[in-house]
Amino acid sequence: MCADYRASFHLDAGMDAEERDAGRRIASPVLVHWGSEEGAMSDSLEIWSRWAERADGGPLPSGHFVPEEAPEELTASLARFLPRADHRR
Repeated sequence: MCADYRASFHLDAGMDAEERDAGRRIASPVLVHWGSEEGAMSDSLEIWSRWAERADGGPLPSGHFVPEEAPEELTASLARFLPRADHRR
């Protein structure tokens, strides 16, 4: 996990700059959540909107670890966001 964070400052930064310079954006819909108690993260949706054609989401009532602190709210958001599979085969 720590190597992933390190890569974001070294390897990923250069590749991200190349993507931005080429005008590439994420075509798939992106769901962005952060804990409402994480004040430093309040611009997450704005930032991801620069990278993605469609970014949706917002803060959930939690601190740093959203899945553990707001599981019901996160599950409800995922259920609305993810496409429904047709299981009537």
